[in-house]
Amino acid sequence: MLRAARVVGRSSGGLIALLGVAAFAGHLSEGAAIDWAALHARMVLETDPALAPLAYTIFSIAMTTVRLLGDPIRARLGSVLTIRLAGVLATAGYVLVLVSPLLGDPLRVVCAWTGWALAGVGLATVVPVLFSAVGAAGGRVGRALAMVTAFGYTGLLLGPAVLGFVAEAASLPVALFIPAVLAAVVTVAGSPAIRALLALPGATPSPEASPAPASVRD
Repeated sequence: MLRAARVVGRSSGGLIALLGVAAFAGHLSEGAAIDWAALHARMVLETDPALAPLAYTIFSIAMTTVRLLGDPIRARLGSVLTIRLAGVLATAGYVLVLVSPLLGDPLRVVCAWTGWALAGVGLATVVPVLFSAVGAAGGRVGRALAMVTAFGYTGLLLGPAVLGFVAEAASLPVALFIPAVLAAVVTVAGSPAIRALLALPGATPSPEASPAPASVRD
């Protein structure tokens, strides 16, 4: 029994680290939008200075609105599907931002704004879903949550420096490829980690297990 407990502990630790990677990716992608959305509109899309800040405003409103609805969304779709969609939507949003300079006026601005809105919608549920998965996994929740939080804030702190360096060395569109890729990492790392973590012995049954139909859940 003791040997089994140690195996479960090691498995849980690896999965928590994978959730930390997803948190790092989500926070860096979020920080990139906060720091660079308005600058992208002004410098790359050559938007009017009075309109450029709307890019960040759109991202912020979309993210705040969906984050307030995070629990009902997770209860309806399940944690695994929610984190999967979060990464997909955020990636799609960044792709729209990246291709927007290829379009003519005014489509380029509309495309970028749509992209920032999608990125905000996707990234809004990353933190609530990851934290709830850590809590549901049981074990030493405090240490696990601290680890995931540390990963996340590392991404938030490193993002501006890394993207700024790449933007100066190459260009801002090239720099924004980084959060676009990391947004996909949210799905690639977060979805299987949450599924496996919730399947471990001692994990709390997911609250969405009863109300959501089997075809909709995880």
